[in-house]
Amino acid sequence: MALLYQTVSEPPPQNVTSCVPIFSKQITQANAITDYEKRHIGYRPWLGDGYYFWEGFKSHAHHWGKTHCGGAYAIYTLEYIYGDNAGCLNLVDNPDHIELIERIIGVFVKSKSRKPELLSEVIYFFSSFDEK
Repeated sequence: MALLYQTVSEPPPQNVTSCVPIFSKQITQANAITDYEKRHIGYRPWLGDGYYFWEGFKSHAHHWGKTHCGGAYAIYTLEYIYGDNAGCLNLVDNPDHIELIERIIGVFVKSKSRKPELLSEVIYFFSSFDEK
């Protein structure tokens, strides 16, 4: 089991349990519904759409809130039990995961002849292939 901390720039409504964890997505003119989303059109998550957490580093969650959320943020704590195929990447302190991402970026650079702007661009590129 691990404690996960999620930093949220604007706290959700009072019934917080129905909103947590918060799904981070690319915000476009077409999918901006809430006032928050309308103010953040063009936002692109670093790794693409998904859930973002700090595992075991609550201080990192606070740092993110102070530096990226203008100090107006909330931190939610969740318990997570990892399985054999958890579908999570730990890019803070797992050398195998970090090496995997570096190799994937290398393949992207060779195929596109340029570096990606964000890691999400690499992930979207590879997710467009069929699993054949």
